[in-house]
Amino acid sequence: ARMAALAAAALVAMVGAVAAESFVPGRTYLLDHDPKTGNMLFRGNNPNVGGAFAWDELTTTMAAVAQNHSLTFPAAGAFTLTDISMLVGLDPKESKDLKVEQDYFKANPSKGSLVNWPLLTDLFGPCLTSASKREAEAKSGKWDLDDTPKKVATLKQWLTTPASDGKPTILYVHCEAGVDRTGEMAGSYMMQYFNQTYTQVLSFDDSVEPRKISGAAENGLQ
Repeated sequence: ARMAALAAAALVAMVGAVAAESFVPGRTYLLDHDPKTGNMLFRGNNPNVGGAFAWDELTTTMAAVAQNHSLTFPAAGAFTLTDISMLVGLDPKESKDLKVEQDYFKANPSKGSLVNWPLLTDLFGPCLTSASKREAEAKSGKWDLDDTPKKVATLKQWLTTPASDGKPTILYVHCEAGVDRTGEMAGSYMMQYFNQTYTQVLSFDDSVEPRKISGAAENGLQ
């Protein structure tokens, strides 16, 4: 338990090294959609512009991305947004951006809701253990501080579950940069539900920005 606490503290420090970022439309990608419910799952970066929640910029961008996939994004007022933020509230820089999200949905509950999944990534990947231990830990998930397998299963469940009001749900999963923690979560989803290989998803994650995803996020993806 003490080792886990120390690892978590170190990871919070690493996350804190990521600079606060504003919304970048070019980092928004469609991961999945469900034709029965009309629900869609996107990945991207911090939906914040000038210290305010970037509702118009975000929804306009997602509509354009959906259109590029020959999908029709629901009209304004005809959907709800589930903002899945992986920002860490313990980090002073990220806590400010997280509060922007919290305040927005508190003031606009009809537009959607915020889900905070603070991702810490992983200092030690499974590659450092024996093959037999890797297999056991992969089944139990005990090595993964972020509990990523459970979270990606939850994303899929939300995607395929119709809302009680009949409106499509737009899921938007993000961190600050939309590269490291988002890459871990989105990559895990693509491996689980689209049978992509680790090499394929890592290559895509590394292409989102001119830099590669962090080593800790890569460990979490493994």
